[in-house]
Amino acid sequence: MRIPVKLISVDGPPPPGFDDAGSGGIETADGATLADVLARLGLPAGEAYATLINGEPVAAGERPRRRLKPGDSLTVFPPIKGGGQGGGRPRPPWAPPPLTAVKGRRRFSA
Repeated sequence: MRIPVKLISVDGPPPPGFDDAGSGGIETADGATLADVLARLGLPAGEAYATLINGEPVAAGERPRRRLKPGDSLTVFPPIKGGGQGGGRPRPPWAPPPLTAVKGRRRFSA
């Protein structure tokens, strides 16, 4: 059976048969699990990915047991990284400065 797959912001080039936007599909045996499909896509098992089947989240611990069926579609994306102060990329010039409020003598950052 063929499962439509959307890879969102996954590092590296898309797998064969996927367009540059990460849309494609994978042929899989009937009864294949979500973990089987992720392995076939070449996604490292130890990485933290969010997975959705038909728009519903599937927890990492459920992937080996979640069997795919005809009509299912899969979306995969890594966790959102970044934020916080220091490290990482510098704030772009168009981004507003961090919000701060002064209360008494303490300074709080949002």
